[in-house]
Amino acid sequence: GVPTGWKLFVRDILLYKGAGFVVPVAGDIKLMPGTSSDPAYRRVDVDVETGRVKGVF
Repeated sequence: GVPTGWKLFVRDILLYKGAGFVVPVAGDIKLMPGTSSDPAYRRVDVDVETGRVKGVF
């Protein structure tokens, strides 16, 4: 039941030491970028007098 006659080419290996992951990257896969240095959640606030949320898109 094992496929034969093909090769998987790995173009990079990512190490996530904190999580303990070793991730092989193959082909044209797109990687999701990390959080920016100024994420949008920092601009969200709640007005304690009215209870309204401010800063949400």
